[in-house]
Amino acid sequence: MTQTNLSQQQHYHSIVLSTMRNHQYLISSNQSQSQSRSRSRSRNHRPYTTPLIKPMSVLLASFVLLVVNPSIILQVQGVLCTQLPTETLSSLYNILSLPERTALLCPFTIQGDGCDQNLPFTLDSGFLARSKNVECDVNFIIGGQCRINCNIDTHFVVKGGKELILDSIILEGAKEASVRVMMGSILRSYSSIWRNNENLAHDGIYSGGGAIHASARAFVFLVNCEFWDNSAVSEGGALYSDGGSIIYSIASTYVANEATYGA
Repeated sequence: MTQTNLSQQQHYHSIVLSTMRNHQYLISSNQSQSQSRSRSRSRNHRPYTTPLIKPMSVLLASFVLLVVNPSIILQVQGVLCTQLPTETLSSLYNILSLPERTALLCPFTIQGDGCDQNLPFTLDSGFLARSKNVECDVNFIIGGQCRINCNIDTHFVVKGGKELILDSIILEGAKEASVRVMMGSILRSYSSIWRNNENLAHDGIYSGGGAIHASARAFVFLVNCEFWDNSAVSEGGALYSDGGSIIYSIASTYVANEATYGA
C-alpha cells in the first residue's frame, strides 16, 4: 500500500470516529434534556397533585377516627342541641328559664324519679322575650324523642300574653290538663304528641281538656300533632276551648280521647 492510500484511510477513519463521537454526544445530550424536562415537569405538576393528595389523606384519617371513636359524632352533634345535665324536670326548667328565645334540646325521657317538680313550667311576664320555642332535635340519634311522662297537675302554663312553641315534644301523665293557655296567650305546636293525659277537675276555671285547656281569648295553633287516650271528667277529652278562644288544628290525629261532654 502506498503512502498516499494510507494517509487517505487514516483521514477517513478520523472522520468516522469524529462522527461517532458527535452522535454519542447528541444522544447523551438528548437524554439529559429529556431527564431535565421530566424533572421540570414533575416540579411543575407537584403544586397541582399535592392538594389532591392532602384532602384524601385527611378524609381517610377522619374516617379512621370516626370508626375507632364513634363518640366524636355525638360531640359534633352535641354542638347543635342542649343536653340535659340530668333527665329531670329541674334540669329542664333550668334550661327553659334561660333568656334565649329558642331551646333546642337533645333527646331525653323524664319519668319516674326524674319528675322531681310538682309545679308546671310557667311562661309569663317574667320572661323578657315574648315567645319561647321548645324544640327537640329528633335527628340527633335514630328514634330520638323528647318525652315528659310525669303525673303532675300540668306540664306547661302560658299566660301574660306570652307565646309557647312546642316542636316535636311528647307529653304524658298530666292530671289537670297537660298545657293550660291562659287569657290572651298563645300556644303553637308542631309534630308533638299528647298521650294519656287527663283533667280530673269537675268544675272551676281549669276544668275541661285532658291535653290542652284554652281559656278565654287564648289562641291555639296545632300542625301535625297527635292526641291519644286523653280524657276529662267534664268536657273535651283532648281539647277544651273556653268562650272567645280560638283553636286551629291542621293535619292532626285524634284517637280514643274521652270526656263526659265531647271527646
